[in-house]
Amino acid sequence: MNAQIHRLRDGPYGDSLAPDVDAVSSWDEFRELPLTTATDVNRAVAAAPVPSDLATISYTALDGTELPVHDTLADEQYMAAINAKYFQQAGFRPGDRVLNCFPYTATGGGEVFEKGLRALGAEVVPASDATASTLQTLLSDHLDGLCGPPSTVLAMEEDVSSGVDIFLGAGEPFTGIPGRRSKVKERLGAETAVDYFGTRHAQPIAVESAAEDGLMVCDDYVLVEIVDHNIGQTLPAGTYGEVVITHLHKTGTPLFRCRTGDVARLTRRDGNPCLPDSIVGSRDESVRVSDRTVYKAGLRNELLRFEGPSGDFEVETHGDSSYSVVYEGADHGEDILGALEATQPVAPTTVRAVDD
Repeated sequence: MNAQIHRLRDGPYGDSLAPDVDAVSSWDEFRELPLTTATDVNRAVAAAPVPSDLATISYTALDGTELPVHDTLADEQYMAAINAKYFQQAGFRPGDRVLNCFPYTATGGGEVFEKGLRALGAEVVPASDATASTLQTLLSDHLDGLCGPPSTVLAMEEDVSSGVDIFLGAGEPFTGIPGRRSKVKERLGAETAVDYFGTRHAQPIAVESAAEDGLMVCDDYVLVEIVDHNIGQTLPAGTYGEVVITHLHKTGTPLFRCRTGDVARLTRRDGNPCLPDSIVGSRDESVRVSDRTVYKAGLRNELLRFEGPSGDFEVETHGDSSYSVVYEGADHGEDILGALEATQPVAPTTVRAVDD
């Protein structure tokens, strides 16, 4: 982290994106540094000279703000190597023929996936503009894998008879939506379907392995924190909050403790940081309870773990800085309350089921 701080301060952005310190001595000290936003990044990039070793410029959104993404040659090479590593852990192999359905446009996301797959040694078939019917035709041509938005696959009217071995989904909520993984696998006849979380500014942030057991943070590329977006406080492990990311190896458009607007929870598995439920929604859908935040996406995700609840619910706030959850569907009583107490930054005092 200290190497990244000096990299930022010595680069074209000066102290506009780096904290006003020479080094941090502990993670507690790091978490006291100010959070940044996409607007802060946009302002810094606009005021800075273009990096002398700039390789690509693309434009995309971060937390609702459009801003450029500058990649130096070193950035591109490191990102390709990191993606190749996690693609292999996800189940792709050298020599695979992979259909890439991510867009090759000004956002540049499709090119990043292609460079990572080629760094792995896979053959890439670009198909960013393929319609659902064209995609179905392409998938019958002895392909080993597919990368693309899950909605692209679900838009096909029929299952693919020949199937592919592996699907990697990104660009929209995927495994954070209960049942979506199984629907995609059935449509493609795929043995494996894995989730990938990244923004064009940090691609990747977290990727699933072929075990399909949650997004493992790419901690050789980014640092991930979960914060209460209203007060900026880092939340305890296992609770839902806003994802904040810091690059560890980036010179063009680096992010430092930058808010993403996405909601997830962070745990550890075998000592490694993990987003076990993927991205479940946006921080915009939240309720303030006293000085804390209730993330409705996190509430919904926990309700849908149980058989019966439809996912429709209301948050009732009380005058004593507490709240209750009233949900539609079968009554699971104390079990749901216990799940919410374990995963919410501030737990409800009661939960109540009502008829459909």
